[in-house]
Amino acid sequence: MSAVIYTFSGTGNTMHAARKTAACINAEIKYVVHEFNEGNFVCTAEDVHIIFPVYYWGPPVLFKKFLEKLELPNAKYITLLVTAGSSVGVSYAVVDEILRKKGKKLDMAQRVIMPSNYIPFMTVKDAKDVQKSLAISEKKIDRYIEAIKNRAENSPFKASFLAKFFFKIFHDRNAKKDKKFYLTPGCTKCAVCARVCPANDITIEENGPVWHHKCLQCLACINYCPERVIQMKHARSQHQGRYHHPLISASDIEEQK
Repeated sequence: MSAVIYTFSGTGNTMHAARKTAACINAEIKYVVHEFNEGNFVCTAEDVHIIFPVYYWGPPVLFKKFLEKLELPNAKYITLLVTAGSSVGVSYAVVDEILRKKGKKLDMAQRVIMPSNYIPFMTVKDAKDVQKSLAISEKKIDRYIEAIKNRAENSPFKASFLAKFFFKIFHDRNAKKDKKFYLTPGCTKCAVCARVCPANDITIEENGPVWHHKCLQCLACINYCPERVIQMKHARSQHQGRYHHPLISASDIEEQK
């Protein structure tokens, strides 16, 4: 029985969950950024597992667009794992709605709380709290893997009209939020930010990185910057820590493209 995992990761939480799941269920990982850019929108697998981080209460913009285009002629069992700093928002319902338009359904969905890096809304945890959160998250990922092996189901999934309305408003405004990024002194023009950006939104110019308003709000550029000079207006980012999953390097993130 063929199995595929479709995934996307900004700073490694979701990539770690996808890699661990793939190793345990013998599934092939497909990175949505690459698949979208290459126009690969047909999946012939029977088991399809979707793993993404929650951005503004739902799937990342690019991930949602990909799912809407994806054809699943042979899919018999479809699951979802979301990584989040808190709420799943409308993630389950949005994915299920997309699938039902294709004549499929979301069979099982679970959430894993992991350390957040979204500086505008949440405080980045200190090292001790990060380790504690990651230890708990490993057990949650194991629970998801076990549910897949048992072919568990927990549908249907619903969200209120109001929740989906607010999700759409915030979702549609992501691209230009990179206008809030700025630099403090110390940029070496190492280009790590451009390498990890899944949207290819960053070019390195005379004074350092420049953003071109295709942002997905993954904040990989901020969190992988080795000099910590990329900041975000109205987010107290100069006084915040930075976070990426300890097992996922900038080179790992870059490989998604």
